[in-house]
Amino acid sequence: MDPLYRYLQQNKRTIAVSLSCVFIIWCALAPVVKLMLAEHVSATENYDISYQNMAPISFGKFLGAYSFNDTHYKIFEASYWKGVHRSDLIPVNSYEHVTTENYEYISRVAALYDSSLPQEIDYPVYNITGNSTTAIVTVSDARSVYVKYWAYFKVEYTFIFDKENSGYVVFMKDQRDIKRPVPLNRFN
Repeated sequence: MDPLYRYLQQNKRTIAVSLSCVFIIWCALAPVVKLMLAEHVSATENYDISYQNMAPISFGKFLGAYSFNDTHYKIFEASYWKGVHRSDLIPVNSYEHVTTENYEYISRVAALYDSSLPQEIDYPVYNITGNSTTAIVTVSDARSVYVKYWAYFKVEYTFIFDKENSGYVVFMKDQRDIKRPVPLNRFN
């Protein structure tokens, strides 16, 4: 019989109690330490970072975001050990040739999305493309550039407007990477 197996069998109650104590201490301290990290990041960034806006991405690492100004979001990674160690400014609107027509479609999509439930996208980024007959506005989360395999930030809505009759259809793409139609009554 293996000596390690024998030791584990003889001391399984002590080991279980010890692991339970470590787990309870971790559960009690983790929110306090995260709050301290949020306060440190707030002081570093000179912006009030919310505790809820820092989502865990791995052990000791958090992904945060805030509205930097009217045109950009600031996305950052923070950890217990380094504070903020990676950050980027993400433009709210990612299109080059701004026309009145583009603003109309983006503001229409923003109004439609703001009136819908559930709102999965906390920091919406709008991208517009199209041609003479259609305008395609894509809404995605600014944090999606930082998380490759995390399903929560991978939601993307595509609004396709027919310029001639002002009708539209909506498609949704999530972590499965399959575009599927969304009922229009969701966006009234």
